[in-house]
Amino acid sequence: MQKRCLRRATPTLGTTEVQITPILMGTWQAGKRMWVGIEDADSIKTI
Repeated sequence: MQKRCLRRATPTLGTTEVQITPILMGTWQAGKRMWVGIEDADSIKTI
């Protein structure tokens, strides 16, 4: 069986030709529900 890799087109930045790739950042702990010691200022700095 041959595997196929589906690839999305790489988006460009605005009207430039600079190619960008999306990244994902988990921020579930910033919601503070069930997490202790998470300060808003620290979450804002991280993001």
